[in-house]
Amino acid sequence: MTNKRRLYELDLMRAWLCNSVMIVHVFGIIIPYYGMEQLGLSTTYAVISALFRLNVPGFIFLGGFFVLYSRKELDIKRFFSTRFKSTLPLYIVFTAIYFAQQGWGLSIRPFLSQLFRGTAKYHLYFIPMILQLYLMTPLLVKLVKAKPRTAVAIGFGLSFAYRVINILTYPLLTNYYWCFPYLAYYVWGLSAGYLAERVKWQKTKLLCFIFGFALSAMLYEGAVHLAAYAAYIPLPSIQYNILLSALDYLRTFLGLCSLQQIWMRASEVIEHHEQQGKRHIGIIKNAADFAAHNSYIIYLAHPLLLTFLNSFIVSNPWRLFFVFPPLMWAITCGIRQLEARVKAAKRMA
Repeated sequence: MTNKRRLYELDLMRAWLCNSVMIVHVFGIIIPYYGMEQLGLSTTYAVISALFRLNVPGFIFLGGFFVLYSRKELDIKRFFSTRFKSTLPLYIVFTAIYFAQQGWGLSIRPFLSQLFRGTAKYHLYFIPMILQLYLMTPLLVKLVKAKPRTAVAIGFGLSFAYRVINILTYPLLTNYYWCFPYLAYYVWGLSAGYLAERVKWQKTKLLCFIFGFALSAMLYEGAVHLAAYAAYIPLPSIQYNILLSALDYLRTFLGLCSLQQIWMRASEVIEHHEQQGKRHIGIIKNAADFAAHNSYIIYLAHPLLLTFLNSFIVSNPWRLFFVFPPLMWAITCGIRQLEARVKAAKRMA
């Protein structure tokens, strides 16, 4: 395996995850729209949404992967510098934008509270959580280098243990977005990047992954939707909630494995076509590269466009599937082209 192939596979995965973020948030509008009045339809949409809702664990996995990929030693100072410089400025800007939308004015204390906790908008919890994982990275790297596979098991064990504690102590930990539920995926990414072993694509294995993923998603999201949202099933017991948490981790694990296998196969096909000199492959590669490099800005900014569009087509929210993601990418592409022209003009001057 070459580095180019491996990184291209992960670029494809990042592009898919970026689109799934937008799709999931469209589902978040559509499901309540049908609600109890059309329970079968809303439950079906909830299950389909679960098939796409791998974006946050996927981004965390990739974040961990690139920490140790092709590196014998981790430069801690450089790691913190690059990660925080690439993450914090845009996060502060968009937190300020969403904070202003709430009508708080110049209230500094509420702003700092929302900035620290990632609560200015529903999706911003991801940033403080991933920053917590970055701070834990030096310790996690030592564990992964000592015993990578054991580290993955410990990561999943700690994540699941935290979920159980959260269930048993509810609502003590509510509204505190600690990184522990997602520690499993970060450690998994660190271990995968450290080992950097190419997993051979196998059709049988992929079919097993997809079948298990679809079944676990149907059981998990169907139960959660009917119990919590539609109130169709009596409030689950503590044991039932713990079982659902285990099912959620299984669903996510199988889903990410499925994506990995799919993009490995896709990269092999694309590489074969590229060797044959087919021009459309260059377009696909450029699109994946663009998506990979702009996934963070898309993640931060997309609720602004989604809210705007939804105000116009509120009576038919399903149309957002066909309008919202393409328009978001078009706007991002336009902004990047404008930035490139400005930079070129400065160089000419």
